[in-house]
Amino acid sequence: MRSQTPNYIGDGYRPCLAAVAVARASLDTVKEKGADAVSDLANGALSDAVEDVIEANILLSGLGFENIGCAAAHSLHTGLHELKGSGSIYHGEMVSLGVLFQLVLEKAPPDELIETADFLAGLGLPVSFGDMGLEVGDDELDIIAGKILEADSGIEAEPLELSAESVKSALRQADRLGSGRRLKRPELRRAFCSPEDEAK
Repeated sequence: MRSQTPNYIGDGYRPCLAAVAVARASLDTVKEKGADAVSDLANGALSDAVEDVIEANILLSGLGFENIGCAAAHSLHTGLHELKGSGSIYHGEMVSLGVLFQLVLEKAPPDELIETADFLAGLGLPVSFGDMGLEVGDDELDIIAGKILEADSGIEAEPLELSAESVKSALRQADRLGSGRRLKRPELRRAFCSPEDEAK
């Protein structure tokens, strides 16, 4: 919204105010009911919390995506796909660390960074490269940053001046922030995948 990047409707239009409200409702729902939804699913219960989070993940985020678009969080997905061993990592797992990356890049307040990292880790979502089973050194960071900075990764929506160094620095900081946390419920990670999904 700050950069007024065109949305994904037709040839692109100014982001609409309704999309901001929908995106905020999606975030609020996931923050309020996400932990309950994960626990309920782990116990085989299809609760109101599960239904509401499904709505936020599919309907609300879809409406927000089409009308506002993506930014740095989704660009990490583009960059990670350049690494060997990334094929078994789910999109949402990459975007989990991508959220931290975007917040670091945008210089979010420390309290927001810590709260977000704790929330994601508490759901069993990966918050570091290591959580995804990736070893990422300087060479890999060069590859990731290069791909992220290519056109149409999503990062072009950021209202920032970007460089390979600023992207790599934000990736390092996000990884350090996440690496300082153990996944509070690692048994929940991929707890809802079938063996067929895991084989993919």
